[in-house]
Amino acid sequence: MAGSKLSKLTDILTYVLAVGLAAGCLAFAGHKVLILRAMENPPPDMGLNFPPAKRKVITDDTIEVDSLITGSTGASGNAAARQRGRILQPYAAEPPIQDYRLLTVIDGVAFVEVRTLRGKDIIPLAAGARLPGAGQVEWVERTGGRWTLKAGDVRLMAEPQ
Repeated sequence: MAGSKLSKLTDILTYVLAVGLAAGCLAFAGHKVLILRAMENPPPDMGLNFPPAKRKVITDDTIEVDSLITGSTGASGNAAARQRGRILQPYAAEPPIQDYRLLTVIDGVAFVEVRTLRGKDIIPLAAGARLPGAGQVEWVERTGGRWTLKAGDVRLMAEPQ
């Protein structure tokens, strides 16, 4: 009798301890999520998907606008700015592409390094996939002992190995 009461007591204590630890873990995780969501610029690679930060966009007269959407009239100053050689601030979801580099091709999948203002990304691409800033990949083939990728006006060749 005493052994079964002791066994029952240890089972209850184990259950209470497990539930308490689980509740503590959930509370800690929720607390961290609330703190990270309150940050304006959360650290990268935290495993959480954050919406983009809401910031005011300061624009000037060089940005093309759709007169139907904005109700504006008159010509845009974009052409004049391009003639003066002025670099326009990109106001797009994707940062402007600075450089591409075809690293290698494995089983018909090309691995392309894309360098932007935000840093470098390695993107796996096959025929029909979209290369940022260049359009749809038309083909990936080996010509003259080197891999070549064609997407829109962009043609990338892997360095010989």
